[in-house]
Amino acid sequence: MEKFSAFAEAEDCRLDGDKEEISNLFNKEIEVLAYRIMPSKAVKGKKCLQLQYRHAGEDRLYILFSNSEVLMRQAEQYKEHMPFSTVIRKRGSYYTFS
Repeated sequence: MEKFSAFAEAEDCRLDGDKEEISNLFNKEIEVLAYRIMPSKAVKGKKCLQLQYRHAGEDRLYILFSNSEVLMRQAEQYKEHMPFSTVIRKRGSYYTFS
């Protein structure tokens, strides 16, 4: 009999962590651990970033969801540097790592 794991394709699994609002993170240092980009459930036809992180110096994992095009682009562009330490800042109408 075959094992399921031998023929099943891996699904794009959710990242673990407690959900936190992005507004709670402004100007606080975090350690970005992983991310995934998926179709948004809130806005049809848009993408959504799921970001896994922890607060600097802590072990507890958190996740946030954002439709921020800038954060998605930065996560993709710098994925080979993960994990990395950063601060999320609100610049006018958009969010950015800095």
